[in-house]
Amino acid sequence: MIVSLLSGLFLYAGHVWLLRGVGKFLVVSDPLNKADAIVVLNGDSERDERLLHATELWQKGYAHKVIISAHKAAWQSDEDFSDFFEFSKTLWSAVKEE
Repeated sequence: MIVSLLSGLFLYAGHVWLLRGVGKFLVVSDPLNKADAIVVLNGDSERDERLLHATELWQKGYAHKVIISAHKAAWQSDEDFSDFFEFSKTLWSAVKEE
């Protein structure tokens, strides 16, 4: 009984360090390599960080193509995506001009 309580107390008190250690073990950071395409998955924040990062990688020459995924839910219309498409056109126009 005492061993269980001490084990539980140790796990509760040390869970932060334990989780950090496991996290460092699981995270792998590989160097970037050139690819055939950069794929930008749907679900970005309002700041469009994924799209901007993909543009940066494209400008640096990591790939010649960028594929942007965006899908409509059954309840959405083309009007819901007009801002996204307009943003994409503006972004690509600005990139091509540089």
